[in-house]
Amino acid sequence: MQQNVEPKRIPRNVEMERRRRLYRNLKIQDVLEEIGVSPKQMLPPSATLPLLTYEETYGLFSTAHFLPLEIFDDEEYDCRTVEDWINLGVIDGTHYPLPATVFVPRFRSEDEMFSLEDNQLNKLFAWTNAAVTHYDRERKLWTVLTLDGRKRNFKIPRIYIRLFAEDPRIYAKRVAAAIKHRRIAEASIKYHFYLDCMLMEGMKTLNEEEKETIVRLATSNSRYKHKYVTLLMEEICLDYQRTMCDLTWRQMIQRNPEMFKFVTWMPDIEATRVPKKGKIDTGMTNFLKVRQRTHWITLYVHEEVYQAMACVMAECMYVSSMNLFATSYGKQIRLLEFEDLQSQAILTVIKYLKEPWLEKITQSVRMCLRDLGKGWFNLEQKNHGVYDVMKLKRFMNLTTLCMQVRI
Repeated sequence: MQQNVEPKRIPRNVEMERRRRLYRNLKIQDVLEEIGVSPKQMLPPSATLPLLTYEETYGLFSTAHFLPLEIFDDEEYDCRTVEDWINLGVIDGTHYPLPATVFVPRFRSEDEMFSLEDNQLNKLFAWTNAAVTHYDRERKLWTVLTLDGRKRNFKIPRIYIRLFAEDPRIYAKRVAAAIKHRRIAEASIKYHFYLDCMLMEGMKTLNEEEKETIVRLATSNSRYKHKYVTLLMEEICLDYQRTMCDLTWRQMIQRNPEMFKFVTWMPDIEATRVPKKGKIDTGMTNFLKVRQRTHWITLYVHEEVYQAMACVMAECMYVSSMNLFATSYGKQIRLLEFEDLQSQAILTVIKYLKEPWLEKITQSVRMCLRDLGKGWFNLEQKNHGVYDVMKLKRFMNLTTLCMQVRI
């Protein structure tokens, strides 16, 4: 929101009041539900893992989250920095708490029973009105005090706090993006863990010739110890076998998707990156000879030639826009006056074509080509035989044709 508003625009205080009412009427629970985010997806692992069995936590088809959501929080969604949020609560030198809605454990009585059903997981945490009082810069945790009548204190990450001064819709997108990135990261960790647990026996590896080539290229300009090279080659061979195993497993997953339902993510095959500089095979037997031939044939080998032809075309297009006959009379006139008006218009065009037009084209060509000096476009050339084979003659012939076409 701009501090200084231009005239005929909504005043700043009016826009602030409109946004305040809009944010107050939007409940974060409803906004998250609209984009498909449920409370159980936001639960921290510390709250869910102690409630699950060993199979539900470490099983092949386990859906339990083991990474905290805050490490995937994209702060680019935030409309203010941490310092701005802190300063927002400072009024007349006094620091006041910031009003917010926080995602914290729901208060439960001691005799209340709990089950691991989805409906119960959605009720494990709840959005509660709170006051944000302090920020720990080292741990990046905010201290909040719940306003539900029990005054509970929590230290939670920013991802679980929706301040009243921010748009609930943008905050919901922030949470959804963090959940998506966490799901991809967890699936990636599991995929590579499965890959590391596979047996490498019988898998294709590097032969001796390939190993010698790698060692020769890697140690050509440096001193080394033999034991380090041996250890390095063992690691390279292991990584090569792991890559071959990865390619084989991908093919198996594509052939039998039902058998590998527990694999929810596979690394994308990166497209070949085009280098900024490089060479391609054109199929020409002698590229330099073809380039020299092309330069010898074409007229446009200097920037000045482009500029000269552009000036010629500009003058020709101006002539094309000229009208040989008078079409606007303004009022009814007699036949004699009409003849005089038409004669004057024709004489004006003819006079322009005979003198100013030719002078402007000549001056433009001279101004553009005068700095080229000796060569294909030497304006000081006086030998007619040499002029006949110069590009300057072809340029003048092209200029003449353009002038004829426009006339």
